Amino acid sequence: MEKKGKRGALRYLLFLIISIGLIIGATVLPGQADEPVYLSTSNDLMDASRGEGRFAGSPPDTTFIIRNGIYFAERVKVLFYVTKGGLAESPRRFIGESRDGVIIQDRATIAADFVELHNLTFDLSEYERSQNQSFNTITIVNAGHIRLNNLFCTGKGDKGRRGGHVAFEYYSGQKIPEDIIVENCVIERFGRFDNPEGKLDHGVYISAVRKLVLRNNEIRDNAGRGIQFYTSNGGIEHISDVLIENNIIHHNGYFPYADGILISAGSSVPKGTIKNITIRNNLIYKNAFSGIRLNTSASENITIENNTFYHNSFKFSRGAEIFIDDSRGGKDVAFTKNIFVPDTVAMKGWKWAEDVVLYDNIIDGDMGDEAAFDNTNLFISAILTDPEAGDFRCAEPDLSDYGYQF
Repeated sequence: MEKKGKRGALRYLLFLIISIGLIIGATVLPGQADEPVYLSTSNDLMDASRGEGRFAGSPPDTTFIIRNGIYFAERVKVLFYVTKGGLAESPRRFIGESRDGVIIQDRATIAADFVELHNLTFDLSEYERSQNQSFNTITIVNAGHIRLNNLFCTGKGDKGRRGGHVAFEYYSGQKIPEDIIVENCVIERFGRFDNPEGKLDHGVYISAVRKLVLRNNEIRDNAGRGIQFYTSNGGIEHISDVLIENNIIHHNGYFPYADGILISAGSSVPKGTIKNITIRNNLIYKNAFSGIRLNTSASENITIENNTFYHNSFKFSRGAEIFIDDSRGGKDVAFTKNIFVPDTVAMKGWKWAEDVVLYDNIIDGDMGDEAAFDNTNLFISAILTDPEAGDFRCAEPDLSDYGYQF
């Protein structure tokens, strides 16, 4: 009888422990446990991004899994507005169940630190709200330590205004966006293809940032430029420490002066600086006006190396692989180990350059401004294997360290 009594007491104690555990587990706030929190409606996504409603108590390090489905805003201007961030050691994450399955027919703003977005599609094709002001798909502002990975940003060539699919912005009294990585994304079809103002609608728009990496992305078929650097606001905005590597940038531009990459600054004085920029190991081809255009004297320490430029200016023959704008020019820019295969010419506007040097590159075609190329550069025909068939590899094994490294 004594043994039975002890066993009964143990069973009762075990029952109490399990019951208390279940009660505690039932009252855990979303995200408080190690398990992710699942979002399945537009209202869920709206509230979770803002840290409101039933997600108001979610810890900073919450991982939100967004179920496959279509998401759009009905009650707010921007559906996906992240105002609560994570921690340095454990960021707040929003992860799509699958990139093709999670379709956000709306815009996003990230205005908090330590935030990550993964595996999402942003599709503007069905976006119907007014676009009377500047318009981005994803805006990063007053935020740092942000990661965008495996996103598909798309549209049908009629949405977007004076901005980009991914944009970095600064407003007075806020901090400049810092420590951002955008990788493994497709960024396409932003802007107005049939409107002349579409020249101001870009794939990636950079007006102010510190420590940005754009890596392993495909940036294609946007109305204006693939990537635009542009500081303004009388020198308040600055861009520094940017790495653009291993991207494929092609078929951007439906208008004159639409380029693969534009490095520019506003006309106000003082100009915001653009410094410590490295553009390396990218394939840049068939952009409308130029591969890279330089349009500022406020640049410092820009290195452009190991890129392959092919048939940029294919829509507008006044362009070139490298185009330097008159009077504005480029400053402190070095091109090395690149391959240039021009549709028209490799270089235009050399006389406007200031401390722009080209050494140890390969040119296959018309140089254009011959004074730009000293005797360290090589002039070789048929340097690419079969570019019209999509094979941009260097055809000369002994020179395989030039251009885009596959």
